[in-house]
Amino acid sequence: MKATKLATAKGRPPMSLTYGSGKVRRDPAEEDIRGGLAGQSFAILAVDDSTFIQCISIDQSQGRYQLEYQEGSPDARFRASDPTITSDRVVNAFCKYLGGDESWRVDFHWEIMANS
Repeated sequence: MKATKLATAKGRPPMSLTYGSGKVRRDPAEEDIRGGLAGQSFAILAVDDSTFIQCISIDQSQGRYQLEYQEGSPDARFRASDPTITSDRVVNAFCKYLGGDESWRVDFHWEIMANS
């Protein structure tokens, strides 16, 4: 029998939220994103190991981030090319991703990353 992922009550697959501090939240809520990103070196909101959105702090004092997502394989990995990505924009993207709102995709300009 093949294992399948169970959907949460919100109708989306369960996700995990991992912070640079090592803290992991299973099936996170928006509050976990809004309250937990500040001061973290990175955060990953993942459906599984190959489907996720992640951010990396590039200047904590200025609240600037690099934002990436991957859809199923390293060949489908993208980086936002916007010149300034603030923590507010990252939080909004993570919350939309969590809620299944696909509009986070049009909030940024994306470039495919070279698979090394």
